[in-house]
Order: sequence, then structure tokens, then C-alpha cells
Amino acid sequence: MKKLPILSVLFCAITLINISCTKDEITTANEAKLRITKIADNQAMENPWYTFEYDAQNLLVKISSEDQYSAIISEITYNVNKRPVKVTTTSYYSGYVEGITVTNIQWTNNGFVISDEDDFFNEQDTYEIDTKGRVLKKINIFTPQGSDPETTVITANWIGDESLNIPEYSSHYKFVKKNNPFSGINLAAVIATELEYGEWEGEFQNNFCISEWNEEGLSAVITYQFNDQNYPFVADIKYTSEEGTMHDYVYFEYESY
Repeated sequence: MKKLPILSVLFCAITLINISCTKDEITTANEAKLRITKIADNQAMENPWYTFEYDAQNLLVKISSEDQYSAIISEITYNVNKRPVKVTTTSYYSGYVEGITVTNIQWTNNGFVISDEDDFFNEQDTYEIDTKGRVLKKINIFTPQGSDPETTVITANWIGDESLNIPEYSSHYKFVKKNNPFSGINLAAVIATELEYGEWEGEFQNNFCISEWNEEGLSAVITYQFNDQNYPFVADIKYTSEEGTMHDYVYFEYESY
């Protein structure tokens, strides 16, 4: 997905891992389920980075990102098994269509493959998943016209369930066992639509919130405030680099279903 000017992306290898968890671990039987509806940099949710829409089956079908001049609309198509198979992203500028990108998702026995139609480099990403629903490996293959394929393999080394190392990027992640804002959204849909928290794109977990990230020259510590159902409603992302420290504040809005 092409990002709006308000967003700047820090690239990480793998995004969400879809980890199942019994409801009793997160909520009580009397609590309603929640789903994300907006993400913004202000508590009033003015000019949100993302607005999420769902169908009658509680499947995420549309993500909108808008600013004063631009808009990006991603529409997600599912198969009969309720798995996402296509993301159609339309970019607008001043009300006119600037471009359309179609991303295909092909499901395999142990994961899925994501690729864009009409891709000049014929690029695809293959994600391998373990029995816990965690991403173990990402294989990127791209083939420039007239050239041989180039392959990059990214491995995910888990230490228990709440600590992760990615040696290819010298990255280390720690998590807190709470519902992340994308809980309930299919792993492949989150990856294909490149969801992120404002200026930060990270290692999102279906039932975990990342609390710490370290990569060469840059680190982040994320402090959340949670509601009574263990969903974050605000995140304070504190970055530390050679240039000093800075904070991003991200706000989340949900609805019951």
C-alpha cells in the first residue's frame, strides 16, 4: 500500500503473527468482543490514519486512509473459508484516481504467498507458519526483467512466546500478553495492507502487544494504557537513537460486536 505523506515507514521483516488464545485468557464470558475502528495521533480521532469497516461476518473488508489531499482505500476479498485472497488498493489525489494496485494472497499447506499483479520485478513473499500460528520464515523472491531471481530469507527465532530475534536485521522484540489492536484480523490481511502505527511499523501479534524493539542504531519502548478488556486505547512509543529520544502517541478506537 502506498503511504500518505503523514506516515513514514520504518521497515521490518514480518508484521503480524496470528496466535490463537482462549477467550478466558483475555476477557471474561460476560464481556463483548471488540474490533478496531480507527487509529489516530490524537484522542479526538480527528483525521485518523486508518478507518476500518467490517461485513456481517465480522471480516475486515475496507481500510481507509485520508488526509487533506490524498486518500488510500484498500478493499479485501475473502474466499469461502473466510481467508483473504485479494486486496485492491486505490490511491486518490485531489479526488482523482492516481493508481490501483491488486495484491493476491495464495494459501499453502504451511502458510501463504503474497504478490502484486503487474509487478515489474515479479516479486513475491512466502510466509511459513508453525503449529502455533507464528511466522517462522519469510522468503522474498524478485526477478527483474532479464535477470536471474534473487532470494532473501528472513528467519524468526522465538524465545518462548514473548521474545523474538530476527538475526538478518539484528532485531530483537519483546511483547506483553495483551490484545493488540489488530486482534481478530487475519494475519495475511494485515501484512498485505501494510498496517502500522503511525511512523512505526513493527512486529504485531494477534494477542500480544509489542513492548520493546531494538535494531542497529535505533530502539523503541512502547508503554500502553489498556481498557478493562485488555485492549490498548493509547500507546506511547519512545524512540532512542544517536540523535536522542522522541515520542509518538497513538490512539485506538473500538466497537463491540
